Amino acid sequence: MSIKYRYALDEGQRVIDIEDLMEADRKDYECVACSQVLRPVMGQKRRKHFRHKVDLGCSEETYLHRLGKFLFRQVYLQCLNSGIPFEVELLRPKMCTCCETWGPCRISFEPMRYDLTKGFPNISLETPDNGFIPDLLLSGKGGEKLYVEIAVTHPSTETKRDSDHRIIELSVEDEKDLEIIKTCLLPETNERIDFIGFNVEPEEGNYSDQCNQWV
Repeated sequence: MSIKYRYALDEGQRVIDIEDLMEADRKDYECVACSQVLRPVMGQKRRKHFRHKVDLGCSEETYLHRLGKFLFRQVYLQCLNSGIPFEVELLRPKMCTCCETWGPCRISFEPMRYDLTKGFPNISLETPDNGFIPDLLLSGKGGEKLYVEIAVTHPSTETKRDSDHRIIELSVEDEKDLEIIKTCLLPETNERIDFIGFNVEPEEGNYSDQCNQWV
C-alpha cells in the first residue's frame, strides 16, 4: 500500500499540512522525500492524507528527515519575519551555598527560556561548517553558531558530539514527533530533544530553607 503522508510541498516549496486544506485546495502537490506528485485524499470516512499519484517506493525515513529540516526552517523563518520568539527551555541548576562542609549542593533545577531568534538571525540548510554538515545551521552576527539535527535512524556522530559546537538534536520516529517544532518551544524536559554542548551557569545562593544537608 502507498504510504499515507500528512505533509507535502506546494509550488512555492512550502510545507503544507493536509489538515489545513479545504476542498478548493484539491490539486497536485510534491512529495517531500522523492519529489513525485502527491494528491490529497479528503474523503469523509478516512483520515485526510496525501497519496502518491504513482508509488515508486518512496522512503518514509527520507520523508521524515527532509520534512523535519524543511518544517524547522519554515517555522523559524516565520518567527524571524514576524517577530515571534522561537525558544528553547533549558534547566538551570540551583545551587545552595549555605554551608562549607557540604556545599555547594544542587537542590533543584529552574527552567530558563532563551529566544533563539535574538542570537541567531540566520538559518541555512545543510551548510558545510568546519568539517561538518549540520541539517540546519543557525548563525549570529558575531560568529555564534548552533547546529540543529533531525535524527530518524542516525543520531549525530561521536565526533560531532565531542566537538565544541552546540547541537539541538530532535529524535523522530513519526510525523507526530515533529509537532513540537510548530509550538516554537523546545524544552529540555522533552525526551526526544537532546541539548549537546550547552553549558548553563548555575544559580548560586543561600537556600538553607530548601537544602537537605542543612541541619
